[in-house]
Amino acid sequence: MLAVIAVAAALTIIVTGHSGRGVRALIYRDGVLVRTMDLARAACVDAGGMRIETKDGKVRMRSSDCVHRYCERAGWIDAPHEQIVCVPNRILIAVDGGENRCDAVSR
Repeated sequence: MLAVIAVAAALTIIVTGHSGRGVRALIYRDGVLVRTMDLARAACVDAGGMRIETKDGKVRMRSSDCVHRYCERAGWIDAPHEQIVCVPNRILIAVDGGENRCDAVSR
């Protein structure tokens, strides 16, 4: 049983092309891309009451002026398609893998 699970996991990684880490953070406000941050460079930027930090190939919401600060509690993210959302500030941070691959093909 364990061997079947291991093979299934390996095939999933191979088929989906999961490369492990993203190359940039995409920052959206109200659904509009407002900034792109290179995850290879350490940086900390202000974004209207929030500070977004990149370091060692990862990104996080370092601080936020929202009430519950769930976005801060999300911690560091680095895998493609991972996201941090701050609903009160209408901010979405998404990690992009840098590849422009299609998800599916329909015939």
